[in-house]
Amino acid sequence: MIILKLNGRQSAVHRPQTTDWKVVGKVKGNGTTNSVHSYQFTDNVMLSGIEASNIYYRLKQIDFDGKSSLSDIRVVNLPAVAGLNEVNNEITIYPNPTNDRLNISLSQQSSSTTIQLFDITGRIVKNVNTLNNINQIDVSDLCNGLYFINISNQEINVSRKIIIDK
Repeated sequence: MIILKLNGRQSAVHRPQTTDWKVVGKVKGNGTTNSVHSYQFTDNVMLSGIEASNIYYRLKQIDFDGKSSLSDIRVVNLPAVAGLNEVNNEITIYPNPTNDRLNISLSQQSSSTTIQLFDITGRIVKNVNTLNNINQIDVSDLCNGLYFINISNQEINVSRKIIIDK
């Protein structure tokens, strides 16, 4: 979401909770500027085992002089996030959520398997080529958040959601 604002101190990120809006985080503003700035916020509370749904957000822009204004409501469509373990006939990924290591077990050994981990912007953050059917990937260097893992070889091409929560 891009907001052009003068004298901006911070934006409070709101999400509805029952009948009222709840502040789920704050993002520091850039004051008065002639440049366009984009801001990011990860709602970690929403990343723990939710069902597929539309999540609604709005921003409350708060100026240095105390004045505020509300943005339009935005919708983020989230597919279901897997629970503790993600199991497929060909693959097992666990634990999910994880904090340091991700275990990947393939039911069949293949000549070569590629394991790629993507952040939510689509950037590859881990890329592993392996001949093993049991693998462990160190994710301790990654930030908390939602990631996508893609595992592919001659027999399978599987994508899943992974949560890193330290």
